[in-house]
Amino acid sequence: MSQVGSLSNFGGLGVPVHETRLMDECYGAPGNVLRIFAGRIMDASQRRVLSPGEFNSSDSGNLTGSAGFVDVSFNEPNLPIDLELCSLITGIGVEPAYQRNGFGRMLLGIAETIADYHNMRHIATTFVLDDRFRSMLEKRDYTFFNYGSQAFKRLP
Repeated sequence: MSQVGSLSNFGGLGVPVHETRLMDECYGAPGNVLRIFAGRIMDASQRRVLSPGEFNSSDSGNLTGSAGFVDVSFNEPNLPIDLELCSLITGIGVEPAYQRNGFGRMLLGIAETIADYHNMRHIATTFVLDDRFRSMLEKRDYTFFNYGSQAFKRLP
């Protein structure tokens, strides 16, 4: 695990940003999953948002941040449309105390930057579960498919 930066004045809250690789068996698929998380380091079982055992969540025993997290896979995702060189957001969550302060936008932006850094042409998500996440994706020019439950974006 390494600290990848500090957001000294983000939304009036200064929080460290960390990264770690998740164990492949957490998602039942081979490949690399990178977790970016903000805030105090804690066990994922302490999360209130997408806690272990909920849909599309990592297992307990992994680390997360007290403000939020985003998980990015660099596998070729199994999507109903053909997206060459595509990263997949496999999980994203912002803890209630940090919601509506820009942390979701920040984590999504970091995921896009990392995908671009790894020479991916697209980034996608397969779980558009709520209106706030949908709105955030719309503002960042994602295209929705599969009845609006999935979305992708072509990277620069």
